[in-house]
Amino acid sequence: MLADGTLGGTVFARHNSGFVSVEWLAAYLVDTDNNYFMTDVRALAMNGKERLLRIFSTNHTYNDPTWLQFGEKKSAHLYLSQRATVAEESWLKISSYITNLLIGLINQRLNVLASGRYHLGPVIYDVGVVTLGNPSVSGIGPHSDGKNGLVCASTPGYGRFQMNVVTLGVQNHCAGSSNISWWLKDDHKKSKLAEFVHDFFIIHCQTMGVQESFLHEVHYCLISCDYTSPIIHSLIRHILFICSADINHYQGLGRPETLFEF
Repeated sequence: MLADGTLGGTVFARHNSGFVSVEWLAAYLVDTDNNYFMTDVRALAMNGKERLLRIFSTNHTYNDPTWLQFGEKKSAHLYLSQRATVAEESWLKISSYITNLLIGLINQRLNVLASGRYHLGPVIYDVGVVTLGNPSVSGIGPHSDGKNGLVCASTPGYGRFQMNVVTLGVQNHCAGSSNISWWLKDDHKKSKLAEFVHDFFIIHCQTMGVQESFLHEVHYCLISCDYTSPIIHSLIRHILFICSADINHYQGLGRPETLFEF
């Protein structure tokens, strides 16, 4: 909850099940095995973190790629996209479907409360970001995903409050080795309001309001094993709002295993 007692946002997660099949996950990992990654020179220079980055776009061409900005002011860096693979395109479709399910639920409520005067349009994601690294040396510090270029306060539909983030995390063994947590952005004590442990694979969603009022981070957590393994942390952010394609053949939302409203 926010200081005024209103709901600030909701995050929920599905652990090792839901949304995707085992067959799809296997195909995704094989398809992306030989993807081109680049060194995250910004994270290395600022914090000594060893992390690889990949920006993928369904609209990427040699003459007209997608550029994403990381950091602000003196630390700003631009990163160049690559053409999305078949598996990456399918993940963008799944992310779009999940978000549009949530938008559909919101619109149902709006129809009741506002007699149809307000309506959220469907979304489709066309750009994704992948970070790859050993969680003991490549954690992601406190941040909001609502960065300049991804959100624009002066453009209707692209405000930080309206941003939904669907995240896929995959690692190469079943023991949890890192976690993600949220707290109010003005809380210097970082009192955790929500936290998920990343197991073999996890899909978690940050709904509207979260990027506006909260910060989150991904960090290493000690586990009972004799080695530390790499983790793929794929952050799918909203880039383009257009009419969505036919998505009726995907399965329903199902019941979340972990849910936080704060």
